[in-house]
Amino acid sequence: MERNILIPLISFYSWNKQEITTFITRYLSRLLKHQAPSSPEYPDVQNAEVEDIEALHIRAEWIQQLQDILAQLEDNTLSSRSMPESAEMKAADEERIRVGQYIVNRILEYNSLPTAAEREAAELMVREITPYQGFYKKPVGQRSALINGLVRDASKEEYSDSISKLHLTEALAELKRFNALYESLEEQRQAKEKIKKESVTSRDLANDAAILINNMNDYANASSLLEPSDATDTFVRDIIKLYDSSREARNRRGGEREETDK
Repeated sequence: MERNILIPLISFYSWNKQEITTFITRYLSRLLKHQAPSSPEYPDVQNAEVEDIEALHIRAEWIQQLQDILAQLEDNTLSSRSMPESAEMKAADEERIRVGQYIVNRILEYNSLPTAAEREAAELMVREITPYQGFYKKPVGQRSALINGLVRDASKEEYSDSISKLHLTEALAELKRFNALYESLEEQRQAKEKIKKESVTSRDLANDAAILINNMNDYANASSLLEPSDATDTFVRDIIKLYDSSREARNRRGGEREETDK
């Protein structure tokens, strides 16, 4: 078999995150396939148990480091999106909507109130409260501001007697509390997002992955030259083919660039 075919230096310059994670996943799959020829072609590369690959002089710890980088890259990709609401946030939002609707409906549907005193008290507030009708249909960001406005307007001194007659004093306090709780949880979520964005970037991870992969490839190349075998030749050829096919696929897509540090 022809010898001296070597894996070239691998660079992820201008590759996007999806291209990098796909390449690393397939690279790890080749390593694991070499480690255990009977394993699936694409095993769960992030969680697979690894060991030294003696024929290539590649250490298990290097493979584990690449597994960790892949996991971080995928997590970093996901973290670029807004974090979803927590269960606690959803519960607080549901409660503020429930209480807010009760207050708005009690005032705007004043004709259905049982006593004349309540109907008169509510009617005085209709013009002030009407803009908050359907507040719960607004985007979450606007909802918090609307609820704050509802609490502020309903708590005006001129309506204190009406609020008392309508028995809404406790409901307003609850609405204020649930809205403040939601806003506090939202601030915490934004703080966590900021920490994630300020942590290691995808570009840093891609550079670390390239250094690690090239280091392992150096050992694989040396093994192919100094201790040639069908196994070492097969691995070297597989990685060359993988790198070439990845670059070709990227070129077919027009080399569209997505910054990896977003």
